[in-house]
Amino acid sequence: MIGLVGLAVVVLGIIALPAPGPGWAIIFVGLGILATEFERARKVLAWVRHRYEEWVAWMGRQGMATRLLVSTGILMIVAVFAWLFGVFATVGGWVGIDWAWLKSPLAVLMDF
Repeated sequence: MIGLVGLAVVVLGIIALPAPGPGWAIIFVGLGILATEFERARKVLAWVRHRYEEWVAWMGRQGMATRLLVSTGILMIVAVFAWLFGVFATVGGWVGIDWAWLKSPLAVLMDF
């Protein structure tokens, strides 16, 4: 049962990856759940945690310009996916803004 719950959480995280939100955090929670039962999941979680700590340490050694560039790049990727998934048009609709460029080019495919 724990294995199914952990797997479902990991799959949910993978689905959430391209959308703005905590996709990676959901995957890590799912791996944590799986790690309570499976040795292989513990090893994967330890490997991922180590890579994350290396990334944080590398970012800490970088200058302000590099950190700002990386952060801006990540923010731009999230913004593009938010636009593609219709988040801008949805929020715009909530506040009464109906600008054409807010609508996702995928809206026709996604029927929203």
